[in-house]
Amino acid sequence: PLAVGGEARAEPRAATRALNAPSMGATMANNGVTCAKIFYDDDYEPYSPCYNGPSNSATCYFQRMKWTTTCGSSSDDDYQRVCWCESSSSEPEPEPGPEPVPGGFFVGDEGASCDATCTAAGGTCGEESLKKTEALNAASTVATMADNGVTCVGIKQATFDDYAPSFYNDADHATCYFQGMKWLTTCGALPVRGKQILQRLCWCGMPPPPSPPSP
Repeated sequence: PLAVGGEARAEPRAATRALNAPSMGATMANNGVTCAKIFYDDDYEPYSPCYNGPSNSATCYFQRMKWTTTCGSSSDDDYQRVCWCESSSSEPEPEPGPEPVPGGFFVGDEGASCDATCTAAGGTCGEESLKKTEALNAASTVATMADNGVTCVGIKQATFDDYAPSFYNDADHATCYFQGMKWLTTCGALPVRGKQILQRLCWCGMPPPPSPPSP
């Protein structure tokens, strides 16, 4: 980040050399210095960009000759430098986030639950499965159905079906349903509505691939 100091002890990156009048004013303001006046440094001082005067009414200078700025140049007594400082390499690396759960969407057989569908696919239905299916809206349900070989000629919101998302009729001419009551879907629900037997769209978590054999 850019910081205000007395002497430069960091790499003068492109950030300092690229400063012009507007960006100089904004950068100084971000560091608690108000530039009452801004000039380019026509003396080609190796410690520009810099400023002098009180921080609430300073005279600021940006570097006109971009290649003259150096890290080690000390500013005159009346000036303070603006330096771009690299982060210390001793800072700890950020903790990696959780590994994504492997899996994907599968279409179940007529009347089959997601438990049965995922078991047949070699996976499981669980909390992550319900999150994935509950996140589907009308458009993403149609798209996901299409990815799994189902053409939705109509899309409706299911209200009290604990087996949505689902579809009815032939896969190439289906009426599809997305879940409107997000907390209602369960893995074990059977997609049966009266005499209608539907098919469910299930997200199944899959086991991670086996580790490669040791050399």
